[in-house]
Amino acid sequence: DISEEDRKLLYHHMRQYVELHGRRRTIGEWYLPRTGGYRMPGGGDVVQSSPAMGKGFGDVQDYFHSTFPDMLIEDLLGFQSKHKKEFTVHPLLPEDEWDYFYLGDLRYHDHEVDILWKKDWDESKPGNQSKLIVWIDGKRAAESSKLTRALQVPLP
Repeated sequence: DISEEDRKLLYHHMRQYVELHGRRRTIGEWYLPRTGGYRMPGGGDVVQSSPAMGKGFGDVQDYFHSTFPDMLIEDLLGFQSKHKKEFTVHPLLPEDEWDYFYLGDLRYHDHEVDILWKKDWDESKPGNQSKLIVWIDGKRAAESSKLTRALQVPLP
């Protein structure tokens, strides 16, 4: 099982990746290994890279173009495909970080998959109403009151 400390560590690193989107040099750059710099598509000067804000992490050298969405969808939000007619939803997001998330319009084995986590479904009702719900083709397929519990979801 995954500890809460590990979940928080993953969340911390994902926040660092997200912050890279707002920097001057962004995802449209090419790394030039011979010079150790970066060039914008369409020309421009080579910009030498240095650690962001004096830290050892940051800037484009730490941004992986296809890895970022994979880590967000498969790890943090927990959609894990299988080669069978099923999938797993096991978010690694710490339960206390987000009040809700929606991952939807996923096309999987010719089915539409929607995943929603929400802490309070009806704010007028007291108590913990946290639920992770999975819909397939608009029909409720699985749910859990714990974000950290893995759901094995068979396709219809």
